[in-house]
Amino acid sequence: MIGFFSISTQLGGAEKSLLDFLREYRKIQPNLCFIPTHDSGPLVDEIKACSIEIKVFNLPTWLMNLSRKHPLQLLVTAPLLLVYFFPLIWKTQKFIKENKLRVIHTTGMKFHLIIGMSLLLTTDVHQILHLRDFVKHPLLKFIFKLLRMNSKVHFVVNSKSTHKSLGFEEAEIIYNGFQLDHKSETPTQELENIYLKWDLPKNKKIVAVIGALARWKGQREFIKAASLLVAKRQDLFFLVVGSEIYDTSGDKGELASLKNLAKDLGLENHLRFIPFQKNLSPIFTVCDVLCHSSIEPEPFGRIIIEAMIHGVVVTASAEGGPLEIIEPKKNGLLHSPKSLSERVDNIEFLIDHPSLKKEMELQALKDIEKFRLSTHIQKMSDLFSRYL
Repeated sequence: MIGFFSISTQLGGAEKSLLDFLREYRKIQPNLCFIPTHDSGPLVDEIKACSIEIKVFNLPTWLMNLSRKHPLQLLVTAPLLLVYFFPLIWKTQKFIKENKLRVIHTTGMKFHLIIGMSLLLTTDVHQILHLRDFVKHPLLKFIFKLLRMNSKVHFVVNSKSTHKSLGFEEAEIIYNGFQLDHKSETPTQELENIYLKWDLPKNKKIVAVIGALARWKGQREFIKAASLLVAKRQDLFFLVVGSEIYDTSGDKGELASLKNLAKDLGLENHLRFIPFQKNLSPIFTVCDVLCHSSIEPEPFGRIIIEAMIHGVVVTASAEGGPLEIIEPKKNGLLHSPKSLSERVDNIEFLIDHPSLKKEMELQALKDIEKFRLSTHIQKMSDLFSRYL
């Protein structure tokens, strides 16, 4: 039995990638189960729809709420970690044995660490530790270096940038996979319905930022850039698409802060907030430019590929994974993560040069072939086969 542990039951980039893989991999390997921390959430609903067995592994609420963005919180709760560490390891080992798991795939730092530490005392179970996030803290780097000494723990990373942050070579780079079926033209009536649903202006170009609402995702910078653009031209309209999806306390209240910022900048008639969308195709149908706006390095940049699939040109933050996707002025543009002026300049350039914009969109459709889902599935399937 292969067990897929996931800390989050929401549908962020890492979870979407896992879901896409499981939908197809279950056809090859039916002897698997999905193991979330609770039995509700968009990801759990999608897994149920795939008829994949689900086994819940509960973690304490205080542990789920811990955030690396609150060092003081971590310091205060450190005694709890020490008190609960050994019972949690015992509980984990018992769960693994009871469910006869031979290979474990982990998504999320907490499960990486809990499963990894549990397997230090287990000899007959392999862990595929799938890193989709940067390893920044020295203590995390130390723990991962300790875990790699266990021949049963195997590291997979989603980009060269994530690999570099890990600090050692023993990791396999497997890019996230996507269905690359190019989208056909949207019927007129369906297009009308999209504009009506979100009350969008038809006479303006639409620029969007899409992603979980979190400080590091750069929605604030996007809104500030929108304000600068609105001050100089009236042909643009802006969308902030996403919700607060993270279980940790690090980004609570972000939506309210963003709405207050937009109001303070006088953008009520120029910007729309749209909650998390399971299906982003309608958004991309009306979108002229996607602004990937992260102010910290992005481990991969899933939304960039999704935009490219739909023929939407992207200006992306020039750190981390986007550097492995975007070739400037060939298939998109790059801007400095914290530069408002570069965001503004890139958006204007793409809007004001439609022929060059079209060339970039067409080139992007060619360049994303290396991210095809079938390639991802084959590489991951080969990896699992080594340890079954």
